[in-house]
Amino acid sequence: MFTDLDLSLYDAAGILGVSLYLGSYGALQLGWLRANGNRYTWLNLVAAAMVLTSLTRDFNLFAAVIQGSWIVFSIVGLTRRWLARKRLTFSVEEEAMLADRFPFLAPLMASRLTRRGHWGDHEPGTVLAREGEELGKLIYLASSSAEVHRDGRRVAQLQPGDFIGEITVLHGGPATATVRAAGPVRTFTIDRAPLLALVNAEHEIALEISAAFQRESNRKISRANAALGATA
Repeated sequence: MFTDLDLSLYDAAGILGVSLYLGSYGALQLGWLRANGNRYTWLNLVAAAMVLTSLTRDFNLFAAVIQGSWIVFSIVGLTRRWLARKRLTFSVEEEAMLADRFPFLAPLMASRLTRRGHWGDHEPGTVLAREGEELGKLIYLASSSAEVHRDGRRVAQLQPGDFIGEITVLHGGPATATVRAAGPVRTFTIDRAPLLALVNAEHEIALEISAAFQRESNRKISRANAALGATA
């Protein structure tokens, strides 16, 4: 015979489990969680465990099988992602770029981003973007600097860590200025098509790309204002 306290605890476990199920699914539909993310899996695992606990009072075989299977599949998914993360490796320059421009990107998402781009070296004077022409890619300046020219006049200088093409890469359009390597330059480049595919498929990457572009814009505006203040 269960006591009143037992009954209330079992009921609370069931209510908590149902709340976690509904809350995690609602968060998924609202874009707050990813279906292939650990947080969503953990919420479902705990929800299944709570509901299974509540079934120990009024046992139902079919419901118990469903909740037990949910727990097993969740553990399998978490283990698979953990093993995948263990196999991930990044070069020193990839780690530096990710820490600098995409600091909140999970390792699996970071790997998907870096695998779709390529690193390259450019001689001094190499034109990385030409004013009025379609660029169609995002370029990360990993080393040295680059000069920005508009209408034949030098208007700015890019530093290591700056992006080239962040204004046009997602929505298209011609480059707003010509960018020329000031010295031997090392870059990471990702073309528009694979970048758009990632942004459309992975909500986490889309958010991080958007945040990175916003930080880039603020960074360049602050630098431009400082330069204007110095010449005033």
